[in-house]
Formats: sequence, structure tokens, C-alpha cells
Amino acid sequence: MICFDQLIATLMQVMIENAGAETGALVLLEDNQLTVVAQCSGSRQCDLKKLAVADCATIPFSIIHSVEYTQETLALDDAVSESSFSTDPYIQHHQTRSLLCMPILKQNQLIGILYLENNLSTGVFTSDRLQVLKLLMTQAAISLENARSYEHLKD
Repeated sequence: MICFDQLIATLMQVMIENAGAETGALVLLEDNQLTVVAQCSGSRQCDLKKLAVADCATIPFSIIHSVEYTQETLALDDAVSESSFSTDPYIQHHQTRSLLCMPILKQNQLIGILYLENNLSTGVFTSDRLQVLKLLMTQAAISLENARSYEHLKD
């Protein structure tokens, strides 16, 4: 049996560990709206309360919308010093260092966004780590869609 919440929690822990991130969030497209479905840190369980991206104070709004629009991975070695995003209130307040925001695509359609950060050091999200995450993300997209389909069938 597929449990959507358990899949999300496991997926996030695997992504955080493989990326070297401290925290992360999973944003999924639900009813044509970006919704935060999980907020996690490496040291505690994931918070699986759903929240509209616009109402979420724990992720940078401008980064999420940039990745939504471009559907390209955005990796910043030191986000607080990047001129294009340094004015984002979240980045200013948290003094965000390493940041990774990756689209989750299935058949070239955006189904979600993975957001990861590490505020302990700069340059955490290396090209080697990005390659591993891209492979994991391909499988995650399939798993998420299958689990979502299963949940709809159950309902």
C-alpha cells in the first residue's frame, strides 16, 4: 500500500541527506496552485501541513517563483550576496547561504519544486550532488504521481 505522506517524508529525508542540506521543502502543484506539502530538517520529522506558497514564511517566495517560471534548477553558493535575489525578505532575514531550488518535472510538465538550503556554509550544492539529486528527482516524480493517483482512486 502506498502512503502519500510517508512517501513525501521519506523522499525529503533522502534528498536532504544526499544534498548536504540542513532544511528543505517540497512544493507540489495542486489545483493549479503551488502548495508547500512538506517542510523538513535533517534532524527532525517533516511537517506535512499544506500551505500555499504565498502564505509560507519559511521559503523564499522569489526563488520558488523564478524556478516555477523558468523550470530550471537554481543553485546559489551564497544567496545573501547574489544581487538578483538578495532583496528577498526571507534571504535577508535568514542570511541564506547555500540554496538549491529544483523543478520536479514529469513529461516536461511541472508537478512540483524541491527547495533545499544550508546556512552553515557556502557552495554546498556541488555539481556532483546536483547530478545525484537529478537522478533521484526523476524517480521521485514518478513515485509522487503514482502515489497521488492511488490516493485519488482510494477517495
